[in-house]
Amino acid sequence: KLDAFIGENPKLVEYYNGLSKDELIRKLMLGKMQRSEYTNQRNQEIVAWVEENPEIKAKVEQRIRNVPPENRERAFITAAKSFALNQAVQSRGVTP
Repeated sequence: KLDAFIGENPKLVEYYNGLSKDELIRKLMLGKMQRSEYTNQRNQEIVAWVEENPEIKAKVEQRIRNVPPENRERAFITAAKSFALNQAVQSRGVTP
């Protein structure tokens, strides 16, 4: 799939071949930084939503009660995302 994309986009390949190693690394790291910032922002929004909904917070806490402390933050966010998705589906009237 990647080879096909490269073959279909020779100008893009030429552009990237013209960049220095430092420029390539910076472009790659910029993309990773932006994805990380987006993920962190989304996670903060999920945590804020849970804090605003005590019944959801109680369910999330119940779900992660046996998770080791070092994994609890990640488990909290994962469980909260699951509840948020379920809440969105239910509010639209869609049954899973």
